[in-house]
Amino acid sequence: MKKSIRLRITEPQLTEIKGYLYPGDSKESVAIVVCGVAESKGEIIFLVHEIVPFNLEEIKSRSKSHITWKTALLAEKLSEYIDGSYGILKIHSHPSGIETFSNADDISDKSLANTVHSWLGRENSFMSAILLPDGVIKARVFNQEKFEDVDDVLMVGDRISPKIKNIGELAEHEKRSHQVFGSETLSKLKKLRVGVIGCSGTGSLVIQQLLHYGVQSLTLIDPDIVEAKNLNRIVGATTGDVKNKSSKVDVFVRYANELGLGTTVNVMQESIASRAAVDFLKGCDVLFSCVDDVYARQVINRMGTYYLIPIIDVGVKILIDGNGGVEHVSARADYILPGESLHKRGIFNSSQLAAASMKASNREEYRKQLDEGYLPGLPEEVPAVITPNSFAASFGILELLNRLHGLRFGLDTEIVSLRMSLLDSYIEPIKSRGIDTSLVKKIGLGDQKVVLGYPSL
Repeated sequence: MKKSIRLRITEPQLTEIKGYLYPGDSKESVAIVVCGVAESKGEIIFLVHEIVPFNLEEIKSRSKSHITWKTALLAEKLSEYIDGSYGILKIHSHPSGIETFSNADDISDKSLANTVHSWLGRENSFMSAILLPDGVIKARVFNQEKFEDVDDVLMVGDRISPKIKNIGELAEHEKRSHQVFGSETLSKLKKLRVGVIGCSGTGSLVIQQLLHYGVQSLTLIDPDIVEAKNLNRIVGATTGDVKNKSSKVDVFVRYANELGLGTTVNVMQESIASRAAVDFLKGCDVLFSCVDDVYARQVINRMGTYYLIPIIDVGVKILIDGNGGVEHVSARADYILPGESLHKRGIFNSSQLAAASMKASNREEYRKQLDEGYLPGLPEEVPAVITPNSFAASFGILELLNRLHGLRFGLDTEIVSLRMSLLDSYIEPIKSRGIDTSLVKKIGLGDQKVVLGYPSL
């Protein structure tokens, strides 16, 4: 079966490459890019990891319409990355704006592809691309003695911009959304492959809205079954689901089928802290994190960095006094790009993360250290009701729409988090991105023998 080939690149990476390839002299330039790889049965995604520009002494000749270069730098990088699951992208500029590969490109790319395939021991490990002056990337692969265009190039940044086709004739259920957002945004919504981790309180409401907006591909993960305690907040769950011990993910397969808007819903009843779950989700274009566990949030955060997937994390916090009084109710939505973290934004601290990680990997040791006072306690049951969950879920969906369409009138590139106090009636916009230097080095690593750097997965 022919595999779909895609490319993901972050906005800062694209800016860096453009700086190398368009130095201002109107001559062609070239760079080698080491890519992590996300591979499944039907798809291979190249993930930009390390950008390697050429020094002037490594360039043989260059003009407005050609460039030739020494291959020593490529050999060096192949040697460095030969033991891992990586690919090589050769990207060069066309200052003239010509969108097609030249005959010289064809000859060079065939030779390079065969060299890379031989070094790395597999096909689908070499990609060639042109970066046009307007930032558009035209990419292709060479396998089985023929060139094939890549199926999609997704730039991951402050805006989410999948390649789209015209929406065509509007269905009746799309007309009101079209009045608000227009054809382009509706087409992007339909095109996006959206993953949701956690299908309970906030997650169920996120899924509901995505279905009604007409998203055509949903991937859902949750390990749990529906219990009676969930019926106050899970959209679509019934007492019959409690009786039948239905999985939470299957509730939304049924919901989508009954809604009948053509969404494909792929589900897995599994914890996110597993190799199977990471493999299941890595092809998604955007992830919603709707979990209430610090360790799960950290795993999702790392997954976004390793696989270049933007994450929208939604959360609710309710504090009660135990006597029927409510002391605090807040909701938030965070937009997280590769290299950024909830930890650095202060959503949780190092002690909470250490405790949650130990609880997930070794519950007995967690209990021991908790009893001895070495770890902070983590709540086993927290208050949860549907109304603040609805605020958080709507914040999350609005964040997605903002990244697709632009809703904040120029502030979409500055504000990365919205936090709302439902008791004090205020919304606080947050601009601090929370760059995590330990994660920045992991950007675009993709599939690794140690999944996400966690031996326990």
